[in-house]
Amino acid sequence: MSSRLTRLSFLIPAGMTALSLLYLWGCRTLNFGSLTLPMEGFIPLLFGIFFLVGSSTLMVQAVLQVEEKAPPWIREEIPRVLALVGVLLAFVTLLPLLGFSLSTFGLLLASGRIMGNRWRTSVLLACGVIAVCYPIFILWLKIPLPSFGLQ
Repeated sequence: MSSRLTRLSFLIPAGMTALSLLYLWGCRTLNFGSLTLPMEGFIPLLFGIFFLVGSSTLMVQAVLQVEEKAPPWIREEIPRVLALVGVLLAFVTLLPLLGFSLSTFGLLLASGRIMGNRWRTSVLLACGVIAVCYPIFILWLKIPLPSFGLQ
């Protein structure tokens, strides 16, 4: 099992790196704008760069990893990862129905609890993210976020 995990610890970030390169290639036609006047390509390009750097870093770490035996906590983490994937799928499904605020609150609350945070911490984090996203997207970038209910 450890050789399979070692192989996956390289192949998954390698696939994500390839996906991030394709994502950046797709963003090339969008107008970036500037820091003071961001256009439609500003956030996608920043996301693509972070995505590329993160996945490349994980890929390099997997190549440099010399330990062949998987740590014992791997068995405990796999159900958490699967639960987080389920929460993300639920978020994407519910976003058009519940809107940004409710969907994001649910996503962050569930993710925080899955990762072991206390209820209070998860609720405060969810409220904080929503409170920060509103002025950034609505007031500064003038990007409408999905609202409650189908429009």
